[in-house]
Amino acid sequence: MAITRLQVFYSGPQLQKWSNVYHVDAPSLADAAVAFTDNMQEPLRVLLHVSCSLVKALFSSTTDDTFLEVPINAGGASGDTDQMMPLFNSIKTLFVTEGLGRADYKFLKGILTDDANEGGFVASSVKTAVLAAFTSIVSEMSINSAPLISESGDLWTGASVQDAIQMRQMHRRRKRTIVTP
Repeated sequence: MAITRLQVFYSGPQLQKWSNVYHVDAPSLADAAVAFTDNMQEPLRVLLHVSCSLVKALFSSTTDDTFLEVPINAGGASGDTDQMMPLFNSIKTLFVTEGLGRADYKFLKGILTDDANEGGFVASSVKTAVLAAFTSIVSEMSINSAPLISESGDLWTGASVQDAIQMRQMHRRRKRTIVTP
């Protein structure tokens, strides 16, 4: 098996774009794509607000330049249709790994609405939905021979959701170093 980098692309109502990166231990890029389509796509869509879209998934090898792009273009299917909070408000999900060290984490955008905010904390119903979705994803991907892993190859064994709403910039602009000859 080989480590495949999976990047899931999203878009928001004002054409904002963001992505989350996962790593999958799958025999091939095509196997990783099938496992994603069967086990991750729908749970991720259900967590996404109706004004947002799941755009595509990009599978790339970590050892060479091969890649596979799967267009999705599916709208979010969250049952919460209240006004969405700005996208810099996110939910931090932690993933426990078999290896030692820090847990992996993902910032989930496009999920929080005004009624999911309870004084700066994620509403318990939303936390429960996120936890259930990622517990299912971790389990189903492992069952289907494409387990989610950390970048270093440690198997994900579980998930948890932080209580506080996280503030996360959409994009960090970096200073460019100008090299003069």
